[in-house]
Amino acid sequence: MYYSRTIEKKINSIKKEYAAITIYGARQVGKSTVVDHIFGEDIPRVTLDDLNERALANDNPKLFLEVHPWPVIIDEIQKGTPLLEQIKIKIDDEKKDRLKDNRNVPLMYILTGSNQFELQKAGEYMNKQELSSMIAQILSELGPEPMVKGSDYKPTAPQPEKRDQGFRDGDFVPDVTALDLRKLYLTENPENPEKYRKMKERTPARLGSGRAGPRYKTLTMLRFRADHA
Repeated sequence: MYYSRTIEKKINSIKKEYAAITIYGARQVGKSTVVDHIFGEDIPRVTLDDLNERALANDNPKLFLEVHPWPVIIDEIQKGTPLLEQIKIKIDDEKKDRLKDNRNVPLMYILTGSNQFELQKAGEYMNKQELSSMIAQILSELGPEPMVKGSDYKPTAPQPEKRDQGFRDGDFVPDVTALDLRKLYLTENPENPEKYRKMKERTPARLGSGRAGPRYKTLTMLRFRADHA
């Protein structure tokens, strides 16, 4: 049985406005299911979980898009980021062609992925596309991501809104994968905050995770399990 998702309204409202749409969020939350529900009967889908497709996407992105012409759904796009620049070229070429007789560019590419920090780089390549976070749509109670501001920097993740009653079916807790670890100290009172911040900005590695006694902190453990799910 298929259950409607909040993000469906957003996708339906923008699918005629953009040449490409990207939906990102944690693994196994239903991104592909929603996309298949909306576009599945009309648009073919290819996943970069397939090792052969992934190799082609990374080694020869131009040929990949020739083998899979638009319109097409591409799952796990973060595993083939070289495609992004080639997708931009395809979209720009289509725009130039349609500009001659004042035609609108249709929806050409629907991309899904589970690593939002790689996908957010798509803004450098993709023209007129909306990066729609399924998690942000579903978890409306999530607060803004902490920003790096020296001594004002918060070492912990945003917390769920306090409730007077317990959680019920359909309630969600914040998605730990939506946090950029490069912008979280994760350890209180570093000796040299400025150098520590610069070091963390240069790598996605889990630097300075902090401890609670002999154990890792809850956020560190949850993020590790989510990243390797």
